[in-house]
Amino acid sequence: MRAQLNFVTPGAYSTQVSAPARAVHSDLHGQFGFEQLRVQPLAEAAWREIDERLEGREPPRWRVFNLWQMISEPPQDVALALCALDSVAADDVVEAKGFFSEPEMDVEALLRRTDAVPQFDLTFFKENPAQRWHCFPSMQPGETLIFSAFDPQADSRKARVPRGAVDLPPAADRTIPRNSIEIRAMVIY
Repeated sequence: MRAQLNFVTPGAYSTQVSAPARAVHSDLHGQFGFEQLRVQPLAEAAWREIDERLEGREPPRWRVFNLWQMISEPPQDVALALCALDSVAADDVVEAKGFFSEPEMDVEALLRRTDAVPQFDLTFFKENPAQRWHCFPSMQPGETLIFSAFDPQADSRKARVPRGAVDLPPAADRTIPRNSIEIRAMVIY
């Protein structure tokens, strides 16, 4: 299976994060550093505890993982696809800055927008026929995928797992919109 950057899928703009989720991406960028954890949304309390436990020092080894879980029952209309890290070429990686758009904004208006101040850094990935993709259709509520969101000791193409939303064929008019949750967890060694 090959995922494609897709910003025009019907219904792709139902929430602020729906459109970016459709593109092959990673939430963190290649130069993400330990200090940047301090400014992650809603991470203030966690950062204070980490800072206190580590007495203000950076740990010798840390990583960020994504925990992704389906909430809706199958059959869903969209599945998560992950790319095998050893199939990503250095030229596939595109560092970017992004902003949240209004859900009702159409694709053309979004692409023409020049007045938005970047709100976050992330990574996109170009399509490459050599990439190996794995799709996870019909996940059950309670099943969880855990994958690398960022490894500061890995080279740029293996630091984070590319992922994207993939439209699934309708299942006899029973397909329902995907409802999922994602959590980022930092592991300190």
